[in-house]
Amino acid sequence: MSDLAQAQPSTAEGDPGRQTAEEPPDNHGSTAAVPSGDSNGAGDGRHVSTGVAIDTPPIIHRPAAVMGFYTDAEPGLPGSHATAVHQADLLTYVCPFWYRVGFAGDGSIDPYGPGYDENAARTATRQLQAKGVKVLGLVHNMRLGAKEDTREIFHVILTDEAKRAALIESIVSLVEDMGFDGINLDTEFLYPGDREVFTAFVAGLAREMRLRGLLITADVPGKTRDDPKNGWSGGFDLAALAPHLDVVAVMTYDEHGYVTEAGPIASIGWVRRVLDYTVSVVPREKILLGLAGHVFDWAEGSKYPRYMSYARAVATVREARAEIRWDNNAKSAYYTYRDAKSGVNREVWLENRWSYAYKLHLVQEFGIGGVCLWRLGLEDPDLWTEVALRFTVTR
Repeated sequence: MSDLAQAQPSTAEGDPGRQTAEEPPDNHGSTAAVPSGDSNGAGDGRHVSTGVAIDTPPIIHRPAAVMGFYTDAEPGLPGSHATAVHQADLLTYVCPFWYRVGFAGDGSIDPYGPGYDENAARTATRQLQAKGVKVLGLVHNMRLGAKEDTREIFHVILTDEAKRAALIESIVSLVEDMGFDGINLDTEFLYPGDREVFTAFVAGLAREMRLRGLLITADVPGKTRDDPKNGWSGGFDLAALAPHLDVVAVMTYDEHGYVTEAGPIASIGWVRRVLDYTVSVVPREKILLGLAGHVFDWAEGSKYPRYMSYARAVATVREARAEIRWDNNAKSAYYTYRDAKSGVNREVWLENRWSYAYKLHLVQEFGIGGVCLWRLGLEDPDLWTEVALRFTVTR
């Protein structure tokens, strides 16, 4: 969804950066070692190396939607295409991270990144659609290393009816031209004061999309209550947005991340509190629970972690002769190690098969529509084993 390595960290309370949790994180609970040789460990993987079992929720098979966010290769990170194609039977939607709100501030849309290849994008779209996956063009408004103030640019568009109409027209034209099945709005950088005009924009876009039989989805902050003044989540009035959206993808991750101390990316208690609020204002069948594929690696005392893949994290375990541990309160995995080059102690938090199992079970417990993954290609591949065990993926 969008917490890329290049994301701009928030620097103060109330900044729109998505990384600061709205509630204090869970403290570390009882821990047990998890095998570090592979994602499952020896045998069936349900017993840790100390012989202490990791209890996982019962398997209750149910229909559910699965959304996967898709990027091209990033520096040091694999792209999403191979995973999207390989796991197509377990995907309802794929959202390619190819476009952003234009920096001109006139309602245009720009391709994201110098590596965008329209012909390759069309080919990938048709390939996935041929496998039964709905492809939703993703439009974001993140800076990602650029100097422009993307939140201000979006504000200028939202508060000008002509520019807002132009952006709606640009999105509809893009979806129709590329043959997408709909749109995913990943417009996360939003002033709290733009709450009403953002809702008006989504309502206007929904009218145009639905006239054409196209889907409209959006990514929203994970929040435990509605605070219209909150710098990160205040611009999103979930109750008002929900009627205009076919899918509401809730970013239930980065409880700890950029600008926070080390801790779980998505502790089960925090995720549950987010869902408690979300189901009170959004129809359950529209809600997708966010899953983190990415891993954060903090230097001791730092609030600016490295962003990496699960595969890289496991490789680090082997190289550093570390041991993955299990936090039973957070239902999350972590490990610590000393960097051989710098001598700095580091702490790494990651989602693995067992932490995913707990989150997939929440789909059953809360009766919500399914899950969404940021992003394809970064995750523990055994996520897909759990998805197949627990879901009949709706198409």
